[in-house]
Amino acid sequence: MTGPGNMWEVGAEFGAPEVEIEAGELAAYRLARMSARLVQGLAGGGNNPEQVWHTLAASCPIDFAISRTLTALGRTGPLRDYAIDVRAIRRIEAWAPVEAPCSLGAAARVLASTPIAEDAAVVRLAVVLTRNPDAARVAGFELELRLVRRAAA
Repeated sequence: MTGPGNMWEVGAEFGAPEVEIEAGELAAYRLARMSARLVQGLAGGGNNPEQVWHTLAASCPIDFAISRTLTALGRTGPLRDYAIDVRAIRRIEAWAPVEAPCSLGAAARVLASTPIAEDAAVVRLAVVLTRNPDAARVAGFELELRLVRRAAA
């Protein structure tokens, strides 16, 4: 499967629209996620609710930023014409805190592309999030997607 300008060739790069992280949205996400995890007794803290709370407090902002970035990537030119199935998010690295409110930019680079049909492929991307306007690196992750080209309307 090839995209415009052979977009899915290893090394190809594209960006995503800026993602705005609002303080209220982040707080609501964090509270909902932490409450659910505390009730379930998950997150590696065993039966210690305080440990669960601290673990989730550290990871929620990055999780939220990744979620918002995935939505923004789906609106980009290279991905707009495809049905997208997120198969995996791997190698998440946090380099700086996500503090709301903020604006994040995302840059994606194709690491691998495997055609699985004439109009479909599995694509692995390296994504780096930067805080705007200072371009400080905030986080990075690998994203594995199954892409199927949508039929023209």
